[in-house]
Amino acid sequence: MIKRIFLAVVLLLAITAGTAAFFLTTSMGLQAATFLVSHLSAGRLVIGDSHGQILGNWRLEHVTVHTSGVDVSVERLSCTWEPGLLLEKTFQAAQLSAENVDIILKDQGQKSNEQRGEFVPQEITLPLAIFINSLQVNGLSISTLGGAQLYAVDSFSSRFSLTGDRLEISDILFTSQYLSGSAEAGLTLSGDWPLDLVSDVRATQPGCSDIRGRMTVSETLSDPQLDLLISAPAELQLDLAVARLFGDLSFQAVLTGSSVELGDICNSFPDALVDFD
Repeated sequence: MIKRIFLAVVLLLAITAGTAAFFLTTSMGLQAATFLVSHLSAGRLVIGDSHGQILGNWRLEHVTVHTSGVDVSVERLSCTWEPGLLLEKTFQAAQLSAENVDIILKDQGQKSNEQRGEFVPQEITLPLAIFINSLQVNGLSISTLGGAQLYAVDSFSSRFSLTGDRLEISDILFTSQYLSGSAEAGLTLSGDWPLDLVSDVRATQPGCSDIRGRMTVSETLSDPQLDLLISAPAELQLDLAVARLFGDLSFQAVLTGSSVELGDICNSFPDALVDFD
């Protein structure tokens, strides 16, 4: 009797291990897992096709996410990572890339300040450290439900790390039709959520001079301080202090700089001198 129970336990463990190995180390296992996720989410998360294996390199195609506030579609999402580091409570990816990402913001209606209340960020601390050596997005579009495009990015790349409550995004490079630049950013996901960002940007427009400057963001997520220093074609500085970004919004802006000849900025501008002193 004891021998039969022992053999049954061994057989059960073998079946469990074999099933886990099938799901984690084969392409059919990845396909079965993505189908199961799509089915259990009741259509909120749909994965059209998958290649590779969970414990290894994988690629997902035609991924869509539907929520009450936003719809997201990704043509291709791929990852190269090191599963062995999970034993050390670390997710480390050499590369994570997404292509043709479309984000559609849904109209939730206007809510009064009394209805929505004051936003108080809650502390977030992950038990798993996350490191992504190369985060790449090729083609990002943000638009409204009616089809009006709010912003588009041709390419974005960076390094990403999240350890405990500290988020770091470094070596940022981005390009869009009229704007390109580089940046470094950090955010602490606790307390008042202090943040820091430094970005060198360049704006180009046909018929206009290139606009170059540096933007810094400091203080906290709810009450950020933004400073923009434009170095060309004229020297201007904008200091913007924001209070209660997610509540009863208020802000104070101060613009200082030298005199600017409008005709030197764009050919279509009139020949007029603007003095900011």
